[in-house]
Order: sequence, then C-alpha cells, then structure tokens
Amino acid sequence: MFPNRGDAAELKDGDWQLSLLNLQDRILQRVARSRSLALSSTRLTAVLDRARSIRAIVFINTNASTAGRKRVRAYGPAISDAPDGELVWQTGSEASDGWEDIYPRERPTAQMQWRDPNFWTGRPDAESLVGSTQSIITIMPQLFFVSRFTVEFGDQSNDDGFLDLGRLFLAGQWQFSLNLKPGVELGFLARSTSARSLGGTLYHSRKRHPRTMRGSWDYLPEPEMLSQLYELFRQAGTDLEVFLVQRPDDVVNRQRLSWLGRMPELPPIARGVSPGRAAGSLTFEEIV
Repeated sequence: MFPNRGDAAELKDGDWQLSLLNLQDRILQRVARSRSLALSSTRLTAVLDRARSIRAIVFINTNASTAGRKRVRAYGPAISDAPDGELVWQTGSEASDGWEDIYPRERPTAQMQWRDPNFWTGRPDAESLVGSTQSIITIMPQLFFVSRFTVEFGDQSNDDGFLDLGRLFLAGQWQFSLNLKPGVELGFLARSTSARSLGGTLYHSRKRHPRTMRGSWDYLPEPEMLSQLYELFRQAGTDLEVFLVQRPDDVVNRQRLSWLGRMPELPPIARGVSPGRAAGSLTFEEIV
C-alpha cells in the first residue's frame, strides 16, 4: 500500500488527551491517546484532501485489547443529495451494525487446548502480543473512491483505561497480476547483541527484531513491471513508508503478514528475460 494519504487528511472528533496530529508523525511511539474509553472519546473522522482511491486504513502501534471492536465507515465525494458524501462501505455486517473485532480469530479451535483462555474466541491473548508492533488493520474488498472515513472503537475492557493509536496509514494499492514466485522469504532482522565476560558468562541485550520479506518475479509482463515495480521504486525509494499486505484475504494471519516497512534496497529490473517479460524482486524491512 502506497503512498500514505493520511498525512494530508484533516483529523477531528473524539476526545484525545494526546493530539490526533500524532497519527501523522512517522515516529511510531508518538501516539494519539483518548481521554477515556467512552465511545464518544474513542472515535475520529479523517477527511482526505480530496476524494481518492483507497483500499486500506491502518493504525500502527496500538494498545487496543484483544476484546476491542471497531466500526469503520467510508464515504464517497460530496453530491447534491449528500453534501458529506454517501456511505460506500463499512466494516462488519448489517446484523452487527458495522461493528467487528479488532483482532479476528487467529487459530482454529482444533489447534487449541480446552483450557486455553481464548479457546472459544480464537483471538490472540495479551501475552502473545508482547514484543511486536500491533496494528488495527482494515482492508476493504476493493478500491473505493473515498473522501472521508469515520472510525469508532469500543474497547471498554482495556486495562490501561485509555486507547492509544499510532501512525495512520491511508492508501490505495500496488497489486501485481502475478504472485511472487514460490519461496518467498519471511524472516526477522536479528538486532539483539551478545557479549561474553572474562569469566565466560554470556550476556545478552535483547532488541526488537523487525520483520523482513524478500520475493521475486521471473516473468512479469514488462509493461506492468515498468508501470508498477519501477514506479514504486522511483516514488518510494528506500526512505518512504510502504504498508506491506502479503495476503489481503488471509484474515487469520493478517497481523503476521502485514506491517509498515520500507524497501532497504532497490534491485535492478531485468528486462527481456523472454519476449515481453521482465524479472524483478522486492525486499521489505519493518519499521519499529
């Protein structure tokens, strides 16, 4: 997902003791913090600078509990009958009035033990979230032409007594016609350090391990390679943020396979590997 349209959006509504402007700060530790957990406090509206094609709205680095819920509504451009735009999409179902879990089921019941505290819900427990950046990820089924989002959170059982939201990412998509070739490498960048004392004892300094992904195409159509990958490299470079979504429809593994990152290298594109085809690769490193 790129580029981030959230930085040019007007953010308003709710009751926040730490400003909503922190959602537009690239330092993830700077968060917007609600004054309470009341529904009137944990809500916001994001008005885009103009109507744009959007596929995802993401809040990176949150303290939302595993019991939290959300309702996201997307509105189209203003028209005479709807000066604030017509509702074009919302989360959840009609029966739930748009509300859905922030953390969906991540493990099937058959893979869990009867006494596991999350046996019935399948949602992650709080302990399993420690040590990684948690995001509230909403991916719409297709691109929508959106001028405004309203977002509401219901997290009254949050032990912190407030809701923190980090970096806002609002973007369209760069989706290729062919999947990356088999063997996509998913890993971590080891940053912890170790030192051995004179007596032989090994001491460790534990650091966060950013996630990494590396994949490639052997025979992508050359016009697509130039209009998609070439342009992504040119526009994003190695410094701008890209939100990686490896499998948009995989709700179970969405937290594992989706993160805010950058491309640490821009490998050359190989043209003419066969008539009308080109080869290229992508490398992503998580921003923590």
